[in-house]
Amino acid sequence: MTSVFLIILAVIAIIFIILTALVCRIILNIFLNISITTARDDHPDVPGEDVMFPSEDGVTLHGKFIPARGKAKKTIVFCHEVGAGSGSWYKYISFLPEAGYNIFTFDFRGHGSSHSTNGYAPNQWFSHYEVHDFNGALDYVLSRPEVADKEVGVVGISRGGAVAVYCAAQRKEIRAIVMDSAFSTYETLFDYISRWACVYLPVKGIHPWPNHYLSTISLILAQIKLRHRLPRMERRLKQLQIPLFFIHGERDSYIPVDQAHRLFAMAKEPKQLLTVPKARHNESVVVQPDTYKKRVMSFFSEYLP
Repeated sequence: MTSVFLIILAVIAIIFIILTALVCRIILNIFLNISITTARDDHPDVPGEDVMFPSEDGVTLHGKFIPARGKAKKTIVFCHEVGAGSGSWYKYISFLPEAGYNIFTFDFRGHGSSHSTNGYAPNQWFSHYEVHDFNGALDYVLSRPEVADKEVGVVGISRGGAVAVYCAAQRKEIRAIVMDSAFSTYETLFDYISRWACVYLPVKGIHPWPNHYLSTISLILAQIKLRHRLPRMERRLKQLQIPLFFIHGERDSYIPVDQAHRLFAMAKEPKQLLTVPKARHNESVVVQPDTYKKRVMSFFSEYLP
């Protein structure tokens, strides 16, 4: 009887391992090969100071400091999405200098005029390299005389928003964050498994606990394959105690709006959420430009005056 029981357990274990390998292989193939379309980085030549500065790990990065019109209130650090560049700040927050905010925008490594290192090729999922870049950008902007109070706000788009949230938990100089289409890499894997596993397996749905297990294994395997860390933004999000403003398009096919609601629920007060009907990934500012401008300005006027 004991032998039969052990055989049954062994068969169940083998089936479990095979299913885990199958699902993780499918999800990793989708996860690592997804291509997010980025809008063209068209923008006028706004007066400002182009600078070169080091990332936290010594890579040379490019940035631009755009002064406020008239007397400055505070400084906003802009973090672009993957595939764009420092000039994309104009698409999202061109109205802030007129409202009295300095802008510091920079190119993450592998973008624009910034260098890269160790053959690293940026992708949609932020790594510890982007963390080094953001910390280097923040250190640089805090060294400028225009930022004597050592307080800044951040606007992060998609991957740039995830980086900002992750770093803000350990950078007290960040006083408020606007994140447009931001995401957690882990939560995105969770969504992918929910969406795709049922297509390849004879099941109608996956319970959250097996999904968390598969997401964890998939994240570990992705880091091994990519040869760099993929930080878990949602863990840092839960630690933050600064004002956060989430913006997300309801038709986002890359990062479902449901994830924005989950991340919003994880965050502490004060927090705000704007979901925009008919807007796809990073398109809220295009679909509802007036609402976007009004809400962002109101947020910073209240929390970064």
